[in-house]
Amino acid sequence: MRSLEEDIKYVNEVLNHTCYDEFPKIYSNTNENLLALFNNIDIHDKDILTVLSSSDYLYMAYLNGARYVDTFDINPLTYRYYFLRKWLLQNKIIDINMVDFNDIKEILKKVNYTSESEKESLLFWKYVLNILKDSDLLFTPCFNRFNEYYKDKIDLILKYLNLNKLTFYNLNLCKQFKLQNKAYDFVFLSNILDYNRKKENLEIVLNNLLPLIKPNGSLVCAHVGFYSNEDMESTISVEKELLENYFTYDRIYCSDSNEFSYYRYIRK
Repeated sequence: MRSLEEDIKYVNEVLNHTCYDEFPKIYSNTNENLLALFNNIDIHDKDILTVLSSSDYLYMAYLNGARYVDTFDINPLTYRYYFLRKWLLQNKIIDINMVDFNDIKEILKKVNYTSESEKESLLFWKYVLNILKDSDLLFTPCFNRFNEYYKDKIDLILKYLNLNKLTFYNLNLCKQFKLQNKAYDFVFLSNILDYNRKKENLEIVLNNLLPLIKPNGSLVCAHVGFYSNEDMESTISVEKELLENYFTYDRIYCSDSNEFSYYRYIRK
């Protein structure tokens, strides 16, 4: 885990526009149809590696019976956001976009942290909320499909979060890395590959992830309508070409408009 000082420095760089990372903002909640995804796969009692992002993939993995969940993200601040969203859930707030900064500040005053990382995250958000302006939100507004779905599951989500310590890796999939002694039944990439469409990037992603996926394990990718359908199909065809020697291919969900699809690659 990065230090509190590193993350405060980073957020100041983001807010002062001196940070040139590709993804400096945090997604406040998912823009995906995760209900459609998890209704079409069985992850019960499976080991999972998933992008952290807004934490929605993590919630859905636990709600669908995952045995173990590790998380990763290119954006180090998603780790801090995990705790903020947990505290909001403790106050029955599902969507951060529905509350203002003053409400959040009051919630932070009542937080009872249970670990050093949670304590540091509390200090982080107390600092950040004092320097943010309305025009400098860290959160990218997204349509949350799950407000109603989560409404009667908040206590269950919190139970899972309290039982399972968050494991987070600050990773760029397009740079070489190794996770020692790790193997997963499912790896969820969300729509990361939509941002890394060059063949050489996909080759690095494949080399990084292949050792982490168990035999018969699955790599699950989302493709969202950022591009035309023709562009999306072109991206997917490059994926298929690279992965076909190692995986079998299955499209597990496609929206009616064909602008949003989930693809599953099963390790041979």
